[in-house]
Amino acid sequence: MQFSIRRPWKELSQILLQDGQLLLNFGESYGSHGKAMFKLDGFKSSDLKDFIIAVHSNSPTTSIELDLLEPKLLGMNHLEASGSRGDLTFTSLWEKDLANRFASTAFIPLEVGAELQNGDYKIIGQMSFGGLSAVYLCRHKNQETVVLKEAVVPINSDAASREKALEMFKRETHILKGIFHPHIARVKDHFVERSHDYLVLEHIDGVDLRAYVSEHGPQAERMIIRWAAEIADILQYLHEHSPPIIHRDVTPDNLVIDRTGALKLIDFGAANEFVGAATGTLIGKQAYIAPEQFRGKALPQSDIYSLGCTLYYLATGEDPEPLSESSLPPAYASSMPALNTLIQSCTQIEVSDRLLSMEAVKNCIQQRSETAQ
Repeated sequence: MQFSIRRPWKELSQILLQDGQLLLNFGESYGSHGKAMFKLDGFKSSDLKDFIIAVHSNSPTTSIELDLLEPKLLGMNHLEASGSRGDLTFTSLWEKDLANRFASTAFIPLEVGAELQNGDYKIIGQMSFGGLSAVYLCRHKNQETVVLKEAVVPINSDAASREKALEMFKRETHILKGIFHPHIARVKDHFVERSHDYLVLEHIDGVDLRAYVSEHGPQAERMIIRWAAEIADILQYLHEHSPPIIHRDVTPDNLVIDRTGALKLIDFGAANEFVGAATGTLIGKQAYIAPEQFRGKALPQSDIYSLGCTLYYLATGEDPEPLSESSLPPAYASSMPALNTLIQSCTQIEVSDRLLSMEAVKNCIQQRSETAQ
């Protein structure tokens, strides 16, 4: 005999691991029907991940206690942290990451379960909102998990500006789809639906550097220098294209540590540039944007400026002062002089005063790594 009992998301109070089973608590008001148990061996890792994301999206106040769950059941190994094994689990990382990403939005985002492109894409999680854009986790019809970035231009924006911006976005998306690099999230597709523009990105399992630092605090100089070298290699690959590909959004939020411990760059700033061009409003994380990029003239050196700002965050756990040369506070600078010099060299206000190429950045990193603590 089969039966079902419907329960609203808002009444799901707790999820925990108990004797190899997932226990869902809906409160004492339901009496004997207030609990539901599921055997863990009945779930695939992707099912568990989708379930956790769905809970975060639909019932953000629900308590989730899965930290004792073996990471391998969720398809994620422990991450390397500062040369030793970290104590991170999939659940704690995603709880931190998703909690930090939710924000107010100026438009109505798509809900979990919504479908696009005649069902080709189904929303399974809302990852972040901000102003005129949103980022979702989606399931493609081929069962692949992807990231969907939505960009919306207001109806009252100038038609000519919108058309020009759309053409720019299409052209840049075509270029980005041709990028094949093991440490850059693939841009898979672009489409327009309901006058909203969507960019389809490869989904990277892992945690971004902002969530990582939030969890573990400011990082040691040697670790930051190592990450700086990895980021510089990725950006050099982009900048050596003809014409150079400028990422435009190098921030701790867009650098992800995957389940092998490697850094990967995600979420190009093309969609932000599209909305900005159509509305005349700069879109992005202002503390990481170079002065010339504020003026609408992004250069490869703009990514170098953003890299320096990102290193500042990794060392301090704080965003740098916008539109200024970044320099570590005295207490940090005295203990991390090599890193401080690198940050200063990357974040000069005038482009000509900065390190002018990723090759120069890598040479500087090599020199600093020899004295890093």
